[in-house]
Amino acid sequence: MYIYIYVCAYVYICIYGKNKRGYDLLMCRSFEKKAVSELCCIARHDILLCLTDSQLAVHDLSEPFALKALIADVRPIYAFCATVSEADGLLYVAVSARKKIFLYKWLVDEFARIHFDMTNSFFPDNVHYMTWCGPIISVAVQNEYYYMAAFPLKEDAVSVKKLFDIGSKTECPVIVGLPDRKLIGYCRDNFLFFQEYYGAVNPLSEVKFSDAVLNIGLLFTH
Repeated sequence: MYIYIYVCAYVYICIYGKNKRGYDLLMCRSFEKKAVSELCCIARHDILLCLTDSQLAVHDLSEPFALKALIADVRPIYAFCATVSEADGLLYVAVSARKKIFLYKWLVDEFARIHFDMTNSFFPDNVHYMTWCGPIISVAVQNEYYYMAAFPLKEDAVSVKKLFDIGSKTECPVIVGLPDRKLIGYCRDNFLFFQEYYGAVNPLSEVKFSDAVLNIGLLFTH
């Protein structure tokens, strides 16, 4: 299996391919007019999600990375996360704007907004970091972790629950999803605490690191 890594540097996109020696640069070209804040590859739908200039854009996964769609009804967008539903195979995207979360699904090369009632919930500030794992959207706002259940989709108001702060040693929030074990990990200082879907964080199921965690990646094939 060939592995590709997509990297954005300011307005450029670079693609690296893995070989026996490591990773080789395959291509680097101009991608966006403004600096790219966040990039997400959705291989199952052959698209790239790109946050740039406070809006979310969708590009083809292959060169020349043609623009397919934009989320234009809410702006500025500060962060986003996405998941492909196991139930229907559709791509769902959540974006942060106006101190709330807005939900969309990807249908026939365009975004369709979904009812996501947050009238009874609010954040003290705009969300700049968020992750979607299984049915749960987890976010960090003002050094605090929060989570909410996005699936199953309901007409009722969404309930946002606070977990704990990111700690005094952690420079940036770190959240990692382990979908095969139905767990979500939250970093606090040099500890990683795990939460089961719909469950509370268990302080006994933790991983301790020698220093504060900067970032965590997960490779499912290994």
